Amino acid sequence: MKKLIAVLSVALLLLAACGTSIDVEPFDPENPFAPFDDMEYMAYIEKITGNVKEKGCIRTEEAALKIGEVILTDVYGDSLNIDNPFRVRFSEEYDAWQIIDGELPENTLGGNHYVMISRETGEVMAIWGTK
Repeated sequence: MKKLIAVLSVALLLLAACGTSIDVEPFDPENPFAPFDDMEYMAYIEKITGNVKEKGCIRTEEAALKIGEVILTDVYGDSLNIDNPFRVRFSEEYDAWQIIDGELPENTLGGNHYVMISRETGEVMAIWGTK
């Protein structure tokens, strides 16, 4: 049940982060079988997704942090380094957000958990931990 809630939470966060709204054309009861226009449809799709392509689905550190925190908590649970807050940074090389659970002081044993999330699509690109 916890896993289902976590997955649904991530899905809702992704939808909220993408911020794409869909304008639905009004249904014409007088002409329920209006001809389908491919080019008009493609222009419509470009219109509603263009903003996502330009700015990406995960636009802010705050959105990336919320999504990453949910994913890391779902995958690693109690083994997370929760004494320190989650951190987030952007990787230009991968065009992705990297979320890290806390920060260990130098010369201490242990490691951190990481998740990398695509800025453009919101896809989880990698999850890993260090020791």
